Amino acid sequence: MMRIRHLAVLPFFLSTPVLAQTFEPGQWRSVTTVTKVQLNGGSAGPADALIGSSTPVALCLTAEDLAARGPEALFTPSGHCAFSALDMDDGALSFRATCRQPGRSVEATMTGEGTYTATSYSAVAVTSIPTPDGPLTMEAEDTAERIGDC
Repeated sequence: MMRIRHLAVLPFFLSTPVLAQTFEPGQWRSVTTVTKVQLNGGSAGPADALIGSSTPVALCLTAEDLAARGPEALFTPSGHCAFSALDMDDGALSFRATCRQPGRSVEATMTGEGTYTATSYSAVAVTSIPTPDGPLTMEAEDTAERIGDC
């Protein structure tokens, strides 16, 4: 059983060998599909159009990436999210993160859980963004798989 737990204030420990072995380096493909959008608990109006939309991402995950950032290198390759919790234990994962896009002052919080292997993961994440009309909440399914060498 492997257990990974860290706090956002301890990112320097992500280079430990155990973390580097969580996922195999190589070419990865992920797809994030929005499954639910709500504004203040109800319809999100125009944002409802996001439901069913998918965003594919291709990434070459190197051993150096994993040594420097651990599994976060795969979960948030842009580096715009800081994880306050990331638990990976015997194929199950759960996380909590705060994300901010460059040039924007709004912070989004994201929580999720799912499953993983060395060559794949699947998770459901809920992201909440504060707005003047109340929280905008989006639920999305994210799947990823290693598809070969870089």
